[in-house]
Amino acid sequence: MSWCRSGITHVDSIHVYTELSLGSWTQTDDVHGLGGTPHQFNTLNECKEACINNIGCVAIDWEPSNVGYECWTLSSSATSPTTAAGFITHYALNRDAVGETRFPL
Repeated sequence: MSWCRSGITHVDSIHVYTELSLGSWTQTDDVHGLGGTPHQFNTLNECKEACINNIGCVAIDWEPSNVGYECWTLSSSATSPTTAAGFITHYALNRDAVGETRFPL
């Protein structure tokens, strides 16, 4: 399965196309998920975009005081539980399918 910037996922072999909304974010201050992957992005928006573009990403942790690795992406296996941590903001990505179109093989 591939993820496109437009929010369209597709599986060509069975001709099923699902349009996904880009999602919304649920923000929780002063906590972080366990086991994230660090990234070097300059802004929170770049970090969020990286997560949106990775279908396996379900959340990010933003830690502006950790210069060089402010962004941590989390897969479904790395989001729970969250742990108290000052100056880190956890953003859970809420992805929603908004429609599906099937084409005959």
